Amino acid sequence: ITLFIFGGVSQISREANSPRVELSIAIVGPLLSLLLGAVFLGLAFATQNSNTTLHAGALILAYANFGLGIFNLVPGFPLDGGRVLRAGVWKITGDPWKATRVAVTAGRLAGLLLILGGIALTATSGTIWPLWLALVGWFLLQTASSSLRQARAHERLRGLRAHDVVEGDLATVPESMRLSELMESDVLPKGHLYCLVSRDGEECGLLPLLRLRRIRTSRWDEVTVGELMLPLEGLARVAPSTEALEVLDVLNEKSPDPVLVDHHGLLLGIVSKDSLGRLVSPSPHEGRRRATK
Repeated sequence: ITLFIFGGVSQISREANSPRVELSIAIVGPLLSLLLGAVFLGLAFATQNSNTTLHAGALILAYANFGLGIFNLVPGFPLDGGRVLRAGVWKITGDPWKATRVAVTAGRLAGLLLILGGIALTATSGTIWPLWLALVGWFLLQTASSSLRQARAHERLRGLRAHDVVEGDLATVPESMRLSELMESDVLPKGHLYCLVSRDGEECGLLPLLRLRRIRTSRWDEVTVGELMLPLEGLARVAPSTEALEVLDVLNEKSPDPVLVDHHGLLLGIVSKDSLGRLVSPSPHEGRRRATK
């Protein structure tokens, strides 16, 4: 859970694979908040004539938890209520992508209403505190759009496997090659951010070319490729038949480093977040087609 000034956003390791799982994950948070609200409200009633400080504290916590639970049930993605809405539409239509679009649209609408409501209340009340609602609405609007982009990426990867997204034409350079020699050679890959590293004729590492930026050019004659490489034994491996969405889960869960696509000990190539990002990004032609619709 990542905490922001407006609240927290939960990062789930992998997407729900059914409406039932989605509903189970989404409904727990609001129900717990409402349950805590009821507990603190009961405590407030029990102490209203005996302990003023405890009564006041319990009442504040009751209002806070009731407010949080009700707000999170607003049917707009990525709020829990939006996930409940997504689960319902998914159950009815059988289409998780359509369900996500409906929930995100509701989230954008909820964010827009909060922005307009916060501005209107600020103008009529003469105080700036209602602007907090507008800021929460803006945050909801932004996170809803981000969630839609993520869902679109997942939809584009659905049905693909590791062998469909692998980068398999990486250049290979020797471990002892100095960075100055590498930059002067013609082996640098075109359009790739990585190259393989060999030792005694066998692949032993992966060199992220962006790591060259860490080394001052004045030291390129001293530093070798082997000093910057990622050892292959430390990288995650998947089979060519592994689903692309599962490969993305591995990239998200284990490390930002690429995943090796391995077929019975034979290295076929790599899959990186960068390569998946290029794959799921809409092409310029697609963007123009959408703009003309």
